Amino acid sequence: MRVAVESSTVLGVPCGMRTYTVELLRRLCAQNPGDEYLFYAARWAAFPPAERAWPGPRPANLRLHLKRFPFSPMLSLEHRFGLPVEEALLLPRLDVYHGAGQFLPRLRRTPSVLTLHHWQDLRHHQGSFKSFYYTTVYEQSIRWADRIITVSNYTKRFLLEHFKFPEERVRTVYHGIFDPLPVVGPEAVAALRLKYGLPERFILCLSRINRGKNVLRLVSAFKRVAERRQEVGLVLAGHADADLLPEVEAAVAAAGLGARVVLTGAVLDSEVPAFYAACDSFVFPSTSEGFGIPVIEAMSLGRPVAASTACSLPEVVGDAGLLFDPADEGAMGDAMLELLDNGPLREALVAKGRARAARFTWAETARATRAVYAELT
Repeated sequence: MRVAVESSTVLGVPCGMRTYTVELLRRLCAQNPGDEYLFYAARWAAFPPAERAWPGPRPANLRLHLKRFPFSPMLSLEHRFGLPVEEALLLPRLDVYHGAGQFLPRLRRTPSVLTLHHWQDLRHHQGSFKSFYYTTVYEQSIRWADRIITVSNYTKRFLLEHFKFPEERVRTVYHGIFDPLPVVGPEAVAALRLKYGLPERFILCLSRINRGKNVLRLVSAFKRVAERRQEVGLVLAGHADADLLPEVEAAVAAAGLGARVVLTGAVLDSEVPAFYAACDSFVFPSTSEGFGIPVIEAMSLGRPVAASTACSLPEVVGDAGLLFDPADEGAMGDAMLELLDNGPLREALVAKGRARAARFTWAETARATRAVYAELT
């Protein structure tokens, strides 16, 4: 089987879709050595050298298929006029095309799978091109797909309710986490603290920082924690969108928390386990989430979790973490304090979290995804 997996997110800033694409491809290649997988991306910007495009050693059956092409005009031709530009000019003959980054080109002869990670809230994406991308492109991609993979039942319900997509063509396939679990030594933690100036004790929120992650409310909620626990800091780890970063920095300053809140910027994939190992607890206040990989990663490495009741997070967290209303800063602050102050609760949640995280593996994600491909060939 020859499968092209749209992989442009791998070339961008760290985010959940990037992690998903990399880990999915690694496991697909390992489990199916007779298949050929294409790491496919089309854009006008220059590509990195081949040895840097794919993170780490490249599997023998993974081939880079990187095409320089005017991306915006191509989207317009495909999604405004229905012309199969990519299939005609950029893609070889395929058995399946997988839109792992949540959009599809117009395809005439190639069966397609679309992974729907979450639905984009247009309040967080202003501008004519972004509006076109997050409405027309997404909605047509959904309608064009032969199969849709949703990463949670929450996202599946949203799809069925809003788009009337045939349920028999939808498959829920959860994300995975570290496999095998990383071992983080004290030297790695010490180096991380030194590099980013991390406090000795801190609550961690690790994710791409955009408006859907609700970090402005998190900063306000942390002020309540800071007043009661002078030794505890807050670390916001991850790339922050340029239009949001000044607002976050202003909120930190206005709350008088400049010495207590660390904004790391983008972090390396290899550093992520050490962030979990270094923190006291993990908080995830997101209001726009299709799955929530960091929540399960934190659980897997023995950190107690407090997360939002929004979107997919109650489904993912289950009874293995505290849940709070993401609009209620008082409840958010209380949850963070509870994880700091209630020793027996921490121990119980750590045990439940490890057990719950063990249910989510990239190996199973790849096996179930390959089964979806097989339905179309």
